[in-house]
Amino acid sequence: IGGIASAGKSMTAVLSGIAVAEGKLDMYQPSSNYLGRGWSSLTESQEDSIKVIHHLSMTTGLDESEDNCRSQECMLYKQPAGAEWVYHNAPYFLLEHILEKATNEEINTFTKSRLADPIGIKNFRWDDYQ
Repeated sequence: IGGIASAGKSMTAVLSGIAVAEGKLDMYQPSSNYLGRGWSSLTESQEDSIKVIHHLSMTTGLDESEDNCRSQECMLYKQPAGAEWVYHNAPYFLLEHILEKATNEEINTFTKSRLADPIGIKNFRWDDYQ
């Protein structure tokens, strides 16, 4: 799904719900449980305060000035997780990696088997438009 970021976010949310329903993803676990330590520039306690649900709800508390940059250096603390909603693409994009770790499947494979095939989507693939 390239070039239509909002639709991609909706599909990511649906896939997250499927992973939760399958018992593979816990929205209330720290993101670092899936991404590993050091996925951001935050302290360990700040990083642990960001749960998967914060990525999904765009309430990570990360500085949104580098909207699409997903490197550790761009994931900077701004405020506590859950304090405020901010449209910020970068931490939302990390949900793809969270899903891959949680499901032990590549994002295209998981999407094809759980969503695309069951509803008849053809010629599907995730694109990285960073």
